[in-house]
Amino acid sequence: MNKIYLTFILVFILATANTNLLYSQDGDNFQKNADKAYASYNYKAASEMYVQLAQNKIFKVRNLTRLADCYVKLNNTPIAEKIYEQLTVLTQNSPDILKYYALVLKSNAKYLQAKQIFIDYIDASKDTASVLKNLIGCDSAIIWMAKPTTHKIVNQNAVNTNLSNFGVFANNKKAYFVAETKPTSKKNEYKRTGNSYLKIYKADISKDYSIINAKLDSAIYNTEKYHNGPLITNKAGDKFFVTSNHEGKKGKKIKQNKQRFRNNNLELSIYTLSGGKFTSEAFKYNNVKLYSVGQAALSTDEQTLYFISDMPGGFGGTDIWFSTLNSEGKWDKPQNAGSEINTPESEMYPTITADTLFFASSGHIGMGGLDIFKAIGSKSNWTNVSNLKYPVNSSADDFSYSIYNITQDTTNGYLSSNRLDGYGNDDIFAFTSIKENLPVFALQGKILKKPTTFSLPDTKVSLYENGIKVVDNVSTNPDGSYAFNLKPETDYALIAKKQKFQSDSVLLSTKGLKKSQIFTVDLSLDSLFEIDKIINLANIYYDFDKDDIRPDAANVLDGLFQTMIDNPTLKIELRSHTDSRANDTYNIKLSQRRAASAVNYIVSRGINANRITAKGYGEKVLVNKCKNDVECTEEQHQANRRTDFRILNY
Repeated sequence: MNKIYLTFILVFILATANTNLLYSQDGDNFQKNADKAYASYNYKAASEMYVQLAQNKIFKVRNLTRLADCYVKLNNTPIAEKIYEQLTVLTQNSPDILKYYALVLKSNAKYLQAKQIFIDYIDASKDTASVLKNLIGCDSAIIWMAKPTTHKIVNQNAVNTNLSNFGVFANNKKAYFVAETKPTSKKNEYKRTGNSYLKIYKADISKDYSIINAKLDSAIYNTEKYHNGPLITNKAGDKFFVTSNHEGKKGKKIKQNKQRFRNNNLELSIYTLSGGKFTSEAFKYNNVKLYSVGQAALSTDEQTLYFISDMPGGFGGTDIWFSTLNSEGKWDKPQNAGSEINTPESEMYPTITADTLFFASSGHIGMGGLDIFKAIGSKSNWTNVSNLKYPVNSSADDFSYSIYNITQDTTNGYLSSNRLDGYGNDDIFAFTSIKENLPVFALQGKILKKPTTFSLPDTKVSLYENGIKVVDNVSTNPDGSYAFNLKPETDYALIAKKQKFQSDSVLLSTKGLKKSQIFTVDLSLDSLFEIDKIINLANIYYDFDKDDIRPDAANVLDGLFQTMIDNPTLKIELRSHTDSRANDTYNIKLSQRRAASAVNYIVSRGINANRITAKGYGEKVLVNKCKNDVECTEEQHQANRRTDFRILNY
């Protein structure tokens, strides 16, 4: 290892750390104190001691690894990145170090470098599963940043400090959030961060949705010794659901590295305001000796309470759970929100708007840290889980997304993030999402009797979306007209059919179209009453010297299949033709194979083989001048490679 470079890194770390602690104890005791602080989540103190251990040449890979982890926990990922970079050299690319290094690079938005280190980890460990989503997330982040959503994000610097401010709940022109301050004494110092315990602040919301005039909330729910908040209220503003740590030694006991300590889990309390006074009750399913419960959200009808917990029966770290209000006004036993939402990692900070759940997750494909996602549904039935992309999400932790107001043109709300360009640690941001003015499309036309311009009333016209889904069916008006509304960025197939007529169809698409447009499409249907009548099947073409049914041909044959279904006595000869290239005998054989392929396709869909026969005509019936020894374009030759049918009986 380059000792000069390592010394530079350690000096850089010391320059950014609080080194008031003096390395005056003997090495073993100092090491034990550092390890004890680390095991008890006292990352601020542990980081200061691990820095000194490294500086005083009691240098171990474990100490540097833990120092890097402390900086990650303290959200100082730039310094953590530098340490992990050196650890890859010290450990000769230990798989675990490579994995942590890649995750930190991703958190620092160095996606291309992170992607390569993830690949190095896979090569070293043969473990793809644990990093696959992160690997995909690197590619996704690059794409999302290149094409941002319509969200405009504004830092709320009137309330943000250089510490943590997050978790906005807005109601009735008031905003509640949690924040930390510098501790006034050791008694109110949260050892993990070195700052105060979280407290709830109450602020005003201005006309432009900025959060202003923040003051410490003086309500009784904000007086617990340890963490208070975040909170939510019901619509009426008289019932408060507050997350907190309560004072007392009732947290679960933990033993780690021969050290014993207590971990006070989160609890959910419900405060009711009546006559200017609060009454409180603990959520029935709290159990601080075993797990945490907190971060509540209410459904729109206020009959379902969502929250996060690491209680038994979950999928990973913390999951989103729900409880329903029963007829007696009590909350029923919690149920897990399901595997569509919850992952082996952590989900948290749920909020609800109508039938949409917003939540933060480190387990779905994201840009780094926690990303914000949304899903449609309720309780344990969720679909369409999707990332809100950039700039809602960043390479850092993004969470606590809540919608405050929706207008015809915009959606306004708040989110929290410790992104690198923020004001402090966790910051509060207001967002405005501008609804895109998407183009409007419509389809209209008439169904006519071929070869005339007479209209065909009562003809069934079907619109298919993306080739398979029937969007709508209509019957033509007395003048043969029809109309449909179309969506942007969608492929369509239009099929018209009427008994005793050959169906007709057309493909169209709105993909890539930026301006509103009305499509006008007239279809003409051939009568099936005339024996020996020949009806062309438009757009059934074959590749040169091939008899395969191409996808575009399959769509047309599907129309012929439907015609035979609608006309159960119809019998036809399906005819295939080639171009003039190759010799006559070969072309007869090729066209017979092509006709047989088309017949087999129709029969495979369920038409009796007695109703359809195959006949190859080779180059006997050309539609243009392109006979033997005549020079023609490929398009002219392809016009001769076609299929039609002759009516044998009706």
